[in-house]
Amino acid sequence: MRQSILPKAFTIFLALIVVISGLSILPAEAAASSSVVYRFDFGNQGVESGYVGVSAMDQYDSSIGYGFNTPEHMKNVTASGSGVQSDAVQFVTFGNKSTNTFNVDLPNGLYEIGVTLGDTERSTVVAEGVYQIINLTGNGAQDKVQFPITDGQLNLLVTEGLVGANYTLSALEITKLSDLPATKRTIFIGGDSTVSSYYPLDTTFQAGWGQMLQQFLDPETFYVKNLASGGQFARGFRNDGQLEAILKYIKPGDYFIYQFGINDTAAKNETTASQFKDITRDIIRQIKATGATIILSTPQGRSGDFNASNVHTNPNRWYNTQVRQLANEESVPLVDLNVLSSAYFTTIGAEATNQLYMYTINDTLHINRDGATQLARIFAEDLVRQGLDGFAETTWNGNQIVKAGEELDVFFGLSGVNESVAVYAQDISVHYNPNDVELVSANAQKDGFIIADKVLTEGKARFITVYTGKSPRLSGNLLKLTFKAKSDAAENTVITLNSVVQSNGQGIESRLSGAALHVQIEESTGNPNPLPGDVNNDGRLSIGDLALVASAYGKTSADTDWALYKKYDLVQDNIIDISDLVFMARSILDSTSQ
Repeated sequence: MRQSILPKAFTIFLALIVVISGLSILPAEAAASSSVVYRFDFGNQGVESGYVGVSAMDQYDSSIGYGFNTPEHMKNVTASGSGVQSDAVQFVTFGNKSTNTFNVDLPNGLYEIGVTLGDTERSTVVAEGVYQIINLTGNGAQDKVQFPITDGQLNLLVTEGLVGANYTLSALEITKLSDLPATKRTIFIGGDSTVSSYYPLDTTFQAGWGQMLQQFLDPETFYVKNLASGGQFARGFRNDGQLEAILKYIKPGDYFIYQFGINDTAAKNETTASQFKDITRDIIRQIKATGATIILSTPQGRSGDFNASNVHTNPNRWYNTQVRQLANEESVPLVDLNVLSSAYFTTIGAEATNQLYMYTINDTLHINRDGATQLARIFAEDLVRQGLDGFAETTWNGNQIVKAGEELDVFFGLSGVNESVAVYAQDISVHYNPNDVELVSANAQKDGFIIADKVLTEGKARFITVYTGKSPRLSGNLLKLTFKAKSDAAENTVITLNSVVQSNGQGIESRLSGAALHVQIEESTGNPNPLPGDVNNDGRLSIGDLALVASAYGKTSADTDWALYKKYDLVQDNIIDISDLVFMARSILDSTSQ
């Protein structure tokens, strides 16, 4: 939300400023490769090395490209930390629509913004007119957030998380991630105190499962943005700006995880079951309209929800019934975390379950760091189980014992793919030790699954595949790779599914996990001197061998898939032609006459 005009010559001028002043700003050409653009140290108690000092009185100046929009509503304050955390600036006026912002001119692109607060009880970071980080708690709290700059300027302020607190900022670090002003695939989270983030993020005893979810996801595929906050309920989330912050950025391929109900049932929030259902339905439809996918979730129960049979269960409290009804009525995914977590708690027992909650203060509702980690794990595993786009798992299996000189089949496939997920293209990379095995052939295993092209180099194979089948669901074994163990191979070898990238019909890419197949190669007990020309390894020369050679007619060593056909080059002249066919035919006749 740009609040000044960026001069056309700003980029050139900025470069001159860097040279003259020695500020810690990296050159523009480095910006697209995750480079630090700015480090700001706020306050008037000195400037740390490597930072640009900014006082509360520094008004935005287009000639330097940063400053406060309304410095008359800012003031310098001390802070209880050290280094950049020894002082700060305080935002005297605030609010998510306030113009009392710190402005920085930036080329359009995707940025990561790292904030360090001063002394504060609970504060929220706003940028580009919407909430970015909700309720940072404690002095010197730190966090990072990613969002695009689309108008040439960052506008940021710190506003209330707790009414009556001081809203302060000690330091700001701005890193450019990409020249493209768009986020990667993002999982947004909305919820209450059982989901929200707690600070310091890496050490706090209490935690919400939303802050732990990223560790169970591939960071190359998804970025998690947690906008959950303590005490929040569905109506407040929709009406008070948090949903707005999601709708500003969410796009096709993104997910929004929605978990409410606990605070909605509190009398002070005056939300009946029917009202909760209506509000949630409205949010579902607003998210659907963006082309993104909403995932409903039910909150875990209390630690003491064990019955007389030592089974943890209380599935229908907190409007959970209405959430399940909505998932069915609106045809959206549901992670029934209440039921899933209860099943886990039952397996570990009441005492161990209690240790996952805030037992030190006899809090039976809120989870601690270990509990949040377990709930995040359970949630992520259910996303995989449901096979939602970006969460499907690869399968990689085959013979694990083979004799030297014999072939083994390895199968690549997908499991847990949701019926609604359409996969149309894949980029599959396989690595193996060429001293132990050779790749003999590659064959599609499903109607409509086509190997569009491949590149074979020593020890590596890359396959570009497309799917043109009638059913959108692509699952099960898809590709069979046949390897042959070499006579002088090591006793053990590994064939690795190195990487898989796939895309749906909207061109949205997902990176899937790889896998490794460990193979034991035993000494051959067969004929140590196989027949020349016995290309199908059946111990005899026949038209079956001739047909295989004929099927490879015209292949040369210049072809990218030569490794698959080299064994048919019987006269070893780097081309499969009439000479090889004549050799094979003569060998068949000679063996028959003998």
